[in-house]
Amino acid sequence: MKRFGEYADEAARFASPYIKRTGEFFSDAGDSAREWYNEKKRAYERRHNPSLWDRLCDAVNGSMRLILAIIGLISAIAAGIVIARAVIKKLYCSNHKIVSYDSSAAEEQKAAEKDAVQFVAEDDAEDGEPEDEYVSEPDEASDEIKKEKGYIVL
Repeated sequence: MKRFGEYADEAARFASPYIKRTGEFFSDAGDSAREWYNEKKRAYERRHNPSLWDRLCDAVNGSMRLILAIIGLISAIAAGIVIARAVIKKLYCSNHKIVSYDSSAAEEQKAAEKDAVQFVAEDDAEDGEPEDEYVSEPDEASDEIKKEKGYIVL
């Protein structure tokens, strides 16, 4: 039996580094398993107790097609309105400006036009042209000028 104690001591000395490495291995494996478990637990808790930001992101990701469809519909309606306005303006609306009839303003305008026409007539008279040609029809000439400029005369 004396020899058995010596063999046991010798076997223990021989196996001690291996036992130490095995212990470290199992300790690292236990730490790794604990980290894996905690990671899975956090992921599970996040899924079942999501934060406000996570819920918002999930809602946006889930309804992305609906949001894109709504944006497309709104842009199509806006484009249709713009095109319809352009077509209506081009085909049915005139570019004329409507001038209302104000007797005092009309009289002042006629007087100013008459003065301008007489001034032009006087200049032409100096050149040898008769005056009566321009002075005789100031109303018709002003109406013609307004129509050429795009005004509707009432």
